[in-house]
Amino acid sequence: MVYKLESCRSYVCDETYTTGQLSGGLMRSNVKRISLPCIDGVRRINSPGIVEIIKNSADGAAVITAMSELPQVIDTTGWVMIDCGAKMSYIDGNGIRWKTDDEFIEAGENRIVSNNEAGVPQQMESLRSFTKKSKNCYSLPTTKDVRYLIRAGFYYGNYDGLNRPPLFHLVIDRDDWSTVDFLIDRPVYNEVIYTGNGNNASVCLSQIGNDVPFISSLEALPLLEDMYSGMTRDFMWFKSYRFHFGGSDVIRYPDDKYNRVWDPLNVSDVIAVTANFTNLTSTTVDYPPELAFLKAIEAPKSTYPISLWFEFSTSSNRFNYVSLYYTEVSELQPNETRSFSIYVDGEDLGFTIKPRYRFGEGVRTTTRLLGNMNVVLYPMEGSTLPPIISAIEIYTASPPLATTGTTQDDLDGLEILMKAFKQLQGWTGDPCLPMYTQWDWVYCNYYDLDGPSRVTQLLLSGYGLDGPLPQFDQMQALEFIDLSNNSLDGKIPSFLGKLPNIRTLDLSHNNFSGHVPRSVTNRSKKMNYNVIGNPLLHPRGINKALIIGLAIGVILVVVIVYCFYRRKQRARTAVIATELVYIGKETQAWPPRGNVTINVSSKEVTKPLPQGEEIPVSVDAGELTQPSTRPSNLLRHEGVGEANGDGKAGPASNTTGWVMIDCGAETSYIDQNGIRWRADEEFIQAGENRIVNSSNEAVVPQQMESLRIFTQKSRNCYSLPTIKDVRYLIRAGFYYGNYDGHHWPPEMILVIDRDEWGAVITRIDGLVYKEIIYTSIGNNVSVCLSQLLDYVPFISSLEALPLLEDMYSGMTRNLMWFNSYRFHFGGTDVIRYPEDRYNRLWNPLNVSNTIVVTGDFSNLTSTAIDYPPESAFLKAIEAPKSTSPISLRFKFDTSNRFNYVSLYYSEVLVLQPNETRSFSIHVDGKDLGFTIRPRYRIGEGVRTTTSLSGNMNIVLYPMKGSTLPPIISAIEIYTASPQLATTGTHKDDLDGLAILMRTFKQLQGWTGDPCLPMYSTWDWLYCSYFDIDSPRVISLALSGHGLDGPLPKFKQMKALAFIDLSNNSLDGKIPSFLGKLPDIRTLVTGNPLLLPRGSNKALIIGLATGIPVGFVLLLILVYYFYWKKQEARTAVTATEVVYTGREAQARPPGDNVTINVSSE
Repeated sequence: MVYKLESCRSYVCDETYTTGQLSGGLMRSNVKRISLPCIDGVRRINSPGIVEIIKNSADGAAVITAMSELPQVIDTTGWVMIDCGAKMSYIDGNGIRWKTDDEFIEAGENRIVSNNEAGVPQQMESLRSFTKKSKNCYSLPTTKDVRYLIRAGFYYGNYDGLNRPPLFHLVIDRDDWSTVDFLIDRPVYNEVIYTGNGNNASVCLSQIGNDVPFISSLEALPLLEDMYSGMTRDFMWFKSYRFHFGGSDVIRYPDDKYNRVWDPLNVSDVIAVTANFTNLTSTTVDYPPELAFLKAIEAPKSTYPISLWFEFSTSSNRFNYVSLYYTEVSELQPNETRSFSIYVDGEDLGFTIKPRYRFGEGVRTTTRLLGNMNVVLYPMEGSTLPPIISAIEIYTASPPLATTGTTQDDLDGLEILMKAFKQLQGWTGDPCLPMYTQWDWVYCNYYDLDGPSRVTQLLLSGYGLDGPLPQFDQMQALEFIDLSNNSLDGKIPSFLGKLPNIRTLDLSHNNFSGHVPRSVTNRSKKMNYNVIGNPLLHPRGINKALIIGLAIGVILVVVIVYCFYRRKQRARTAVIATELVYIGKETQAWPPRGNVTINVSSKEVTKPLPQGEEIPVSVDAGELTQPSTRPSNLLRHEGVGEANGDGKAGPASNTTGWVMIDCGAETSYIDQNGIRWRADEEFIQAGENRIVNSSNEAVVPQQMESLRIFTQKSRNCYSLPTIKDVRYLIRAGFYYGNYDGHHWPPEMILVIDRDEWGAVITRIDGLVYKEIIYTSIGNNVSVCLSQLLDYVPFISSLEALPLLEDMYSGMTRNLMWFNSYRFHFGGTDVIRYPEDRYNRLWNPLNVSNTIVVTGDFSNLTSTAIDYPPESAFLKAIEAPKSTSPISLRFKFDTSNRFNYVSLYYSEVLVLQPNETRSFSIHVDGKDLGFTIRPRYRIGEGVRTTTSLSGNMNIVLYPMKGSTLPPIISAIEIYTASPQLATTGTHKDDLDGLAILMRTFKQLQGWTGDPCLPMYSTWDWLYCSYFDIDSPRVISLALSGHGLDGPLPKFKQMKALAFIDLSNNSLDGKIPSFLGKLPDIRTLVTGNPLLLPRGSNKALIIGLATGIPVGFVLLLILVYYFYWKKQEARTAVTATEVVYTGREAQARPPGDNVTINVSSE
């Protein structure tokens, strides 16, 4: 009997965490606890998993929970029960007090459900919605280190009339709880067991896209110390399933004194039984309700098992905490016995269960989740009664909880800001964690994943802030502060310029007064600041313009006066046709016509005024924004089955169409199989060649002896030539070989075109291959390595091989298909080219409890249409008996994907007339619906596309009447990707980026889609994903890239909101199109010789002041010269010279001089 269940909760796995796994299976020993080591994942963690082993048998091997007396009625006053959206508190029919949510949260609006169905609890009739903020948190009072059952309830009921239930994140303290997704007309509950880490727990609803989060009820119930003691406290434990068997009603408070909800479950092909008692003598330590033991299910016969399947939407490598409860429902007769064993995912827990009458007992164990879970109760030999079960609970562990939150200094600084500005009040919970649920107005740094998060940006533009700015200098990690477009006043605090990491400060368009502090204007800090739009502010950094204006005004007046004076002097000394020479005491003049009288005063000395120098003006203003993104939801797909036919032997492929790259090789070469391997210079510009450490003794292919590393960019792409719409097998090879001597193999993300291929976790001494089947979307395919943390990406080999049109035709072309498994059975060697004409790698696999058989032929008559190699059919495995099945189990890390499964077989011998071989194939318990009868020397196959829901079980069952057992030669399993991006970055943005890269050599070498996949963008830009089908480039972060020359025109990039071109050597005029970009918000230039129009006010003031001052000086000079002239006329200090005819007489100086000039 098999019964499949679909999980009632959905949980989105944060792939940056990987929990520990159980080493060596479940330990069975006489101990209380054992620690489980953690495996290495994308992020290394040290938190151990725990298995709880509680003894209750003489041999100490049982994993049976101890017995306890029935607990007393607990005090519900310790419960926090919130009816979200209710107008007033009330006590329900069970005596539980439900409170309104006003004392637990400030934000939100109360709403009434418009389509309330009958039977919905009272607390589901109202709800609280959150339209203003992206993250809204309830603060629940808790006690540190006490374990709580926390449950959130949601009932949409079409309250908004949109008939579209929203999607949002549920967060508890610093960690992701779940993604809430539900139906219109059905309540949804998310429940977790969580250990309080302080005086309160924050339960937050975080917005996804434009959906409006809401909540209907919220409960927090403290548990007894000994309840669920097998759950480690450094995890959250999500309730996946809780059922009681045989009944029809939901069990909760007051029947369950801890208000757990036990849903009824009636399983097919079992018998419901009812106890002949109404209460228990004792119950297990987790205190399930007595009512859950009054009914149960048992198998229909004493020799039949009970089999239960539980489906999970989470990925594998998580812990499951499983509790099974049972009791004997009636007193047994002397000749009756009931005993059974329990298997979880095929592993025997190692003890015998013998239920006792009226004793509520249970088994609990912590196992590693490998996909779906199969729990089987097998009857023991000699048992006269079948297995029985009353109830079950399954909890799934979260990733390890964050041990630290946002640093206390940042929390203190944010608290100061919230106290100062009412507009910021109401934000609760951790401002930075979990990632992608941070507060709207902060941006955080997550580089140190093991340490506290730091707030690096304050994004407070246009928040309506008023009054003086408080001091929050403890926020030392701040790099960017945007306080523009508010009504802040008072002086600008000097601490802003003293923050050690500050890069950009935008205080524009406020009411600040006084001077800009020297800490801000200090050029040595290389900080961009913007203070325009503050009419009362006198920034020191802009006074140069005023000085220049004054200087120009004065210099203009002085130059005018000087020119006037020089002109007058020339008029005075130029006596037409007369030369006057005065040397010592003699003067000779050649007379003009007519007499001339000249009065000479004491001599004058005039020096011309020096020319003024032009003073350059330096202007710095601007802001820097670094927008954050939230991941989009991956699209899911459902699959259908398909059976294939067989075809002729595959044609020899033409290797000249292959692209085979030995990454890091100095030259191209042809290997021993005749395959031409090329060096990678023609496919990529970036990277450096390296050689594998010669001390490595592993035998590896020649192309693994070198590699190419990438140290300069976070993303580096190979461009492989392809033909559009042709399906390719693409394989990337990685062999670390300790090439760098660090004994630390790196991890990286592999990307193809616009989509993520997968994470690569390399090993020191092993080869790692990543292989996909992919349909080309153009004339080339970009295969990119994207950096993860501080690791240095590398690659050893890269192959792209075109496939025939009819190969893998069951694979849809709008998905990538990852090679999960490819095996041939019975052999010992890897099969590849030339045996496989398409260079696929077929690893050998020998399965226990099967027999290896060898064909009596060396070649096939025909083969399956996907053309597996003939050598894969020369050996096979078969079951040991004609009545025995072959069972294969395959593990997967993902769920809710398609699997493309191909099974290959052939009859290896000529059958005798009395021999037959026939079998059926079941995948995950489903019969594919046809009978397989292998034919001699004909390679055949079955292929099907199934929905992956965890691990995969494939069973070949012999058909009735078959004299020979099932047989299998080879198998391939491919797993589908999420939906591929149908379009990439907007073409206008691609064209603009191409212009920039052609202009600046420093930007060349970037290939692949600049925005996709998310979190793998080019280093120098940011993208917006509001339109998932066509991302837009919204930010160019090109500060300090060494750009020189004039700036080209890239006006087609109309989504740009931020451009930072500071700290380069760009010259020429600033193009006017920059200011015409429709969404531009910030432009940072930092040009010392530039005088923008916005700063001309100071220059105008300087000119307006300097010119009047110059005229005043002019009046003073005019008065001075006039006075000197008058003095010269009256003072007789020179020698009188009388000139008559050609004779002249000199008289002593000091007397009046009269010169008579005749025309003679």
